Amino acid sequence: MLRYGKLDSWRGFWLVNMIVYHAVWDLLFFGTPQRLDLLFSAPLVIWQQAICWSFIWLSGFVVGIGKRPLRRAITILLAGALVTLTTLWVWPEMAIWFGILTCIGSCMLLTSWLLPLLRRVPAQAGWWLSALFFALTFQVADGILGNAFLFSIALPEYWYSGMIATYFGLPDPQFQSLDYFPLFPWIFLFLNGYFLFRHGAAKGQLSKLVTTNFPILALLGRHTLPIYLLHQPILYLLFMIFLST
Repeated sequence: MLRYGKLDSWRGFWLVNMIVYHAVWDLLFFGTPQRLDLLFSAPLVIWQQAICWSFIWLSGFVVGIGKRPLRRAITILLAGALVTLTTLWVWPEMAIWFGILTCIGSCMLLTSWLLPLLRRVPAQAGWWLSALFFALTFQVADGILGNAFLFSIALPEYWYSGMIATYFGLPDPQFQSLDYFPLFPWIFLFLNGYFLFRHGAAKGQLSKLVTTNFPILALLGRHTLPIYLLHQPILYLLFMIFLST
C-alpha cells in the first residue's frame, strides 16, 4: 500500500510530543507531587489538547486511505481495552475508561459502517458540517449544547447517568477516569479529517503527501500504536529507577 510520508511524519511529530508530555506528567506526579497544579496550567493543558486533537483528526484523515478500516478499528478498540484492564490492575483508583484509543477505535468503527452514506455527502459540505457539530457539542460533557458564539442550551441532568451515557459523552456524576474522550464531540473532529481527505483526493492533491523530509519521524509514525502502548510502562520503569536512587 502506498505510504503518505508527510502523514507519517506528522503523526510521528505528535507521538514524540505525547511521549515528552507524559514524561513531564510522570515527573510532576511522582517526583514533585506538591507541584501537581502545573498539570492544569494553561500551557500544559493546551499542549495536551493539541496532541489529542491531532491524533483524532489524523485518524479521521487516514481512515479513507486504509483498505481494512474495520480490522484497524477492532485492533485499536482492543488496545483501548488493554489500557483499561492494565490501569484497573495497576492503579484502580486512576483507571482509564473511554480513553483516546477507545475513542479513535469507536470513531473508526462507526465511520467504516457509515462509509456508503458518508460518500454521498459532498466533501466540502461535510467538512463544514462536521466542524459546526464539533463546536456545538464540544461542551456536552459539561451539560451544555452550543457555545457562547452561537447559542447554549442546558441539557437535562437525568441524561447524565450510567456508563452507556458516559461513553457517548454524557458522563455520570460519579464517573472518574484519568483520560476521557467520549464519542461526542470527538466523532465530529474525526469526520472533519475524513472529509478533508475526501476534498484533497477530489482535487488531486494527495500526491503532495507522499514524500517527507523527516524520515525518522515518519518511521515513528508508522509504528504509533505499539509505541503508544509501550512508552508509559517504560517511562514508569525509568522514573522508578531514577527516583529510587
